[in-house]
Amino acid sequence: MRHQRFAGILCSLLFLLIATPAMAATRTVTSTADSGAGSLREALAIASSGDTIVFSVGYYKTITLTGTLTVDKSLTIDGTGSPGLAISGNNAVGVFSVTGGNPTFVHLTIASGNSFSSGGAINADYPGTVTVDSCTLSNNNTTYYGGAIYSVGTLNVVNSTFSGNKAAFAGGAIYSNGSLTARNSTFVGNISTQDFGGGIFQYSGGTGTVTNTLFLGNTAPQGWGGSIDTFGSMQADHNLYWNNADLNGTQGTNCNGCTTNTNAVTADPKLGSFANNGGPTWTFLPGLGSAALDAGDDSVCSAAPVNAVDQRGIARPQGAHCDIGAVEATHPADTIFFDGFDAGVP
Repeated sequence: MRHQRFAGILCSLLFLLIATPAMAATRTVTSTADSGAGSLREALAIASSGDTIVFSVGYYKTITLTGTLTVDKSLTIDGTGSPGLAISGNNAVGVFSVTGGNPTFVHLTIASGNSFSSGGAINADYPGTVTVDSCTLSNNNTTYYGGAIYSVGTLNVVNSTFSGNKAAFAGGAIYSNGSLTARNSTFVGNISTQDFGGGIFQYSGGTGTVTNTLFLGNTAPQGWGGSIDTFGSMQADHNLYWNNADLNGTQGTNCNGCTTNTNAVTADPKLGSFANNGGPTWTFLPGLGSAALDAGDDSVCSAAPVNAVDQRGIARPQGAHCDIGAVEATHPADTIFFDGFDAGVP
């Protein structure tokens, strides 16, 4: 009888061990080296799905890569703990290749990626979900599609800045061949050199929603849609378009091929330079008299995933309504820099 009872208890314990899922862990990156102990590459390799990778490497540090980082699990990669952190491809390699899972990137600068396929910053050639939240993607390049991001699955972009990204073909900043949702983001100076969509290109069959998003100075000099070009179903609302150029070198079609493009603002956003405007990443701050001020859809700003904050964590709205773009202006107090100093980014 005792043996039967013991066997029953043992079986119960074994069942609990098998049935109980592993607790999600926090992995801390302590080194800016490309590989080795404490590196981001090591953290990605040892992490399990559901884990969060955080950083403790100090202020305005750069992780310079010699090879692309692979993300194949559902992870959150959060740079909040090391303000100004940049992960750089050093103009030689792509930064992230997503091959599995549903990763989320938060408060990171992903810069100077150079992909010889697609997606200089993030190549998500995988039908999962990628979320980019409060990040800055700058000066990324690709030989083919999506200067910053190439996605064939679901792509969620919120409170993020895309600056100076370039694709040889379509999608200067983003190429989507799946489902795209972009809210309260800013696209400045992105270019598709030989094809369509200086800011965003959406391929045939894709679906998209772009709301409260600012497009300035994006170009598709040999194609169409300086800001957005779509062959799919794109819903656009409360976006600002200014000085985006198509084949003719004019302001161009603001949302070429879009199913709807409602409440569009076509006036100067009067953005400041790409700079440290507070928070963990560099941004573009709307100046006094900007057409972006109080021009956003409050229902989008207050709901998830915007959650009534901007890219820097500043509360929205600061005026009568929330602003269009990644940054909510708080004039005249918007000259406070993080930790009291300015620093460069790749």
